[in-house]
Amino acid sequence: MRAGESKFHDFHKLHERFFVLPDAWDVISAVILEHCGYQAISTTSVGLGFALGCPGDTAISKEEMLTMVTAICRAANGPVSVDLESGYADTAGGVEDVVREVIQTGAVAIALEDSDGIPGKSLRPAEEHAGRIRAARRAAEKEKVPLFINGRTDGFWINDDIPDDVKAREAIRRGNLYLAAGADGVFISGYKAIPADTIGALVRGIDRPFSTLISLNGPSIAEFERLGVRRLHLGSLPTRAQYGYLKQAIERVRDHGDASLLNQYAIPTREINGLLRSYWQSR
Repeated sequence: MRAGESKFHDFHKLHERFFVLPDAWDVISAVILEHCGYQAISTTSVGLGFALGCPGDTAISKEEMLTMVTAICRAANGPVSVDLESGYADTAGGVEDVVREVIQTGAVAIALEDSDGIPGKSLRPAEEHAGRIRAARRAAEKEKVPLFINGRTDGFWINDDIPDDVKAREAIRRGNLYLAAGADGVFISGYKAIPADTIGALVRGIDRPFSTLISLNGPSIAEFERLGVRRLHLGSLPTRAQYGYLKQAIERVRDHGDASLLNQYAIPTREINGLLRSYWQSR
């Protein structure tokens, strides 16, 4: 179920200015995000894993990822970008095959990272990852679609003593190498908030649209826009916020016999039925 050509072009066009790209983790989260007015959504690999009971420091299988992405793309009316982690393959040829499969789900964009799939671990050699970006671009060309490829570099996820300015220079070098290999944009985030001045340096050093992730104690959404970021992901934050709300509400029931939080935020069943009906009937 490939996406129509207009969805690919619509997604590219979004990068002409700043936008927030919320990340879905299942069908109903995707439907709700669109219902709230977002023109496009992404998937969160951590959120997909949590939905399947998989810890965030472990990866779900390619088959599990494709099943969930297919359902999300079918449920969404607008463009969907996929967090492809490190490509779900050991070789560049394998990445090419996986990307072709992802295109068949209905996705219009991917992010491909240069870590081994678990943020915080060592990075692949830059030239090797550039080869994987080229493989992803070949896949798109064979499928004859303008897939938006974000080349992601994860040096800021490594907890070490390397100063931020040194990490930024390497991230810029890698990012521009990935652009030369066929990426359309660059995504850089970290295990802790990247300071605003470093974000500004990254934006200035990257030749194409720059994407990052909202983080605790980091710049505000308005500041990200001021710094020149084009695409801001919410990542697994909505997923974890949902679980945090559930924990707080259920603890209040347990400890105080008070269900008011549940009553306050529960979406009426009829409304949920309306949101899901089109997806369910299209399966």
